[in-house]
Amino acid sequence: MKKRGQFYLVAALVIIGLVIGLSAVYNTIKVSQEDKTIYFLYEEVNTESSRVIDQGVYNSLSQQEIETRLVTLIRSYSATSPENDFLTVYGNKTKARVYLYSQNQGSIGIDDGSGAISLIPRIELGPRVYSADITSNHVLVKLGEGESSEVDYSFNLQEGQTFYLLIKKDRSGERFVLVDT
Repeated sequence: MKKRGQFYLVAALVIIGLVIGLSAVYNTIKVSQEDKTIYFLYEEVNTESSRVIDQGVYNSLSQQEIETRLVTLIRSYSATSPENDFLTVYGNKTKARVYLYSQNQGSIGIDDGSGAISLIPRIELGPRVYSADITSNHVLVKLGEGESSEVDYSFNLQEGQTFYLLIKKDRSGERFVLVDT
């Protein structure tokens, strides 16, 4: 008789456990794996670019020759990483050039401190290089596909050789942006 009571007690505990387990709410979220390749690419491009500038200064190359070598370097990285957009600002306090290497649609706006924003369109027909001259010591870059999705990045130009790098990658509805500040 005692064993029969124990059976009902164990059965009741199992049923109570099942009811509680089935009535519990589980919250889960799925997060995509962070794309670490863009961090490695950013470090590599930044290191290689600084070496190109250092070598140019050491060998007494003109700013135009250094800029040509930087353009070649960034264009090479853009060709090998077409899913990334590369934006570079190179120059000094008196004159700088902004280059955009992109294969995506959308636009980028550049403000040289005068308040007028010039838009550089991006075309989907393959890799394009767009450049804009900046004659102020402050550059404001507006990245985005519309007014609501624009993000501003500000660069201050200084005496000597100045180089800023911005890499952007869009993947599965997420945007990764690495930039010098």
